[in-house]
Amino acid sequence: MKIVHLSLSGDIRIVKETVPLFTRGWNDIHCITCNPIFSPEIFASYSRYQTRDQLINLIRLHANTDLWHVHATPYYHVGILRSILPKAKILLDAGDTIIQIIDGYISQDEVNNAFMADGFVFNTSRIRDEFFNVLDLDPKLYPNIILENRVPEAFYSEGMDEIWIGGVLYQGGLTASFQYNEKQNFNDFYNLEETFKALMENGISVVAYTYPNKETLDHYNRLGVHAYKQIPYAKLMERMPSFEYGLLGNVRPTRVWDLAMPNKLFDYIAAGLPILALKTKTAGAFVEKHGLGISCDTVEEFVSIRETKSWRDYKRTLMEHRYEFSMDKTIDTLTDLYETLC
Repeated sequence: MKIVHLSLSGDIRIVKETVPLFTRGWNDIHCITCNPIFSPEIFASYSRYQTRDQLINLIRLHANTDLWHVHATPYYHVGILRSILPKAKILLDAGDTIIQIIDGYISQDEVNNAFMADGFVFNTSRIRDEFFNVLDLDPKLYPNIILENRVPEAFYSEGMDEIWIGGVLYQGGLTASFQYNEKQNFNDFYNLEETFKALMENGISVVAYTYPNKETLDHYNRLGVHAYKQIPYAKLMERMPSFEYGLLGNVRPTRVWDLAMPNKLFDYIAAGLPILALKTKTAGAFVEKHGLGISCDTVEEFVSIRETKSWRDYKRTLMEHRYEFSMDKTIDTLTDLYETLC
């Protein structure tokens, strides 16, 4: 079976899904992205496009594909595929970015592109249920699965980096209040000014690896955060065990954090890094259920729990059970869906 992953961003999720398949003998997996992707050498072929015409030519080049695995966002790749290859089998991997549709942050054109997929992948059941409800679709008519953003065992961290840093690590996107007006936008969940300030006011150091522009990095460094440009994924996995906790969430209530189970949650698990889940309903419940760290609504609660229970207790649990949460343990749900659609 020939699979082609198609993505604008080159999301790490593509690689996380492909590595376990490769080890199982699925060697006809290809990838097309606009932005660079981590570890492109794992694919049978890898191509990048910069213009619409280049994308169309690449799609035509792979016209004999059995299944197109499209990664959101955006969703217009589904529409382009359907117009060029009307009978193509298309799987839309919505992840948690489907929240943008649920909350009306993207255009009706984008919504209509999502309709044209043959099946869907979500990373939480709550996101799936709300998606089908909001778009008034019958889930029985669209094959779909839940596939969390787990990490392949091949990427698991095998030990601590060369130095102990302590404190809280954050990795991922960051925005700042000067970047938007009073109307909250979708990326507001990336604004961690208040969260970082509360941690530092309680004597907890914060290190952030992120990918914003220099202006945003400088802003967070002025607040006292040790903010750095994102480092290569493999190096990041080695660096994570040097901290006490990895941060999820935001002390400010956001819709995204009610629903999301992000990449960073499973990156922390793979690295054996205890998790601090702040105001994260779905992810927080997961962390609490499995004893992987602390789930709470405020930094003050975190400080209180931190004083009575050591991060080492959560570390021990993680090191004993982290392989239970690898992508390798659940990838069969994806191959079953591939075979259903084809």
